Amino acid sequence: MNLHCAPTSLNLQLRSSIQSQARFDIAMAPGFVVLVLYPRKPGTTFDWQYYLSKHTPLANEIWGPYGMKMHSISEMAAESGYHQTCVIEWESKEGYEKAQQDDRSKEIMADIADGNFTTASPVFLAGKIVG
Repeated sequence: MNLHCAPTSLNLQLRSSIQSQARFDIAMAPGFVVLVLYPRKPGTTFDWQYYLSKHTPLANEIWGPYGMKMHSISEMAAESGYHQTCVIEWESKEGYEKAQQDDRSKEIMADIADGNFTTASPVFLAGKIVG
């Protein structure tokens, strides 16, 4: 089945409008992102039940007021070398930095360090959203 539309005047106008909006959205995409990667090495474990029912709600509670917009959690294939990845999107770098200065952020980091849900040592990557 061929779903290709012939380039009519309406299609071209719509395409131009969508492309203009996409360029505007990219140009107006301020923000900051943090990636948390949990390496899968021999002997490391990851407790999804604890992570999703306790750790994630704790992070939402503490960091939400500082502009944490969303997070996306993915279970990775064994051959990837990681148990999971978490992408955390922030409204701004400043909001992220303020969240890290909150004393309660230590609770989140202690939850990791204490091995409550994983024996893996996470890798943190952070940067500006550019598109």
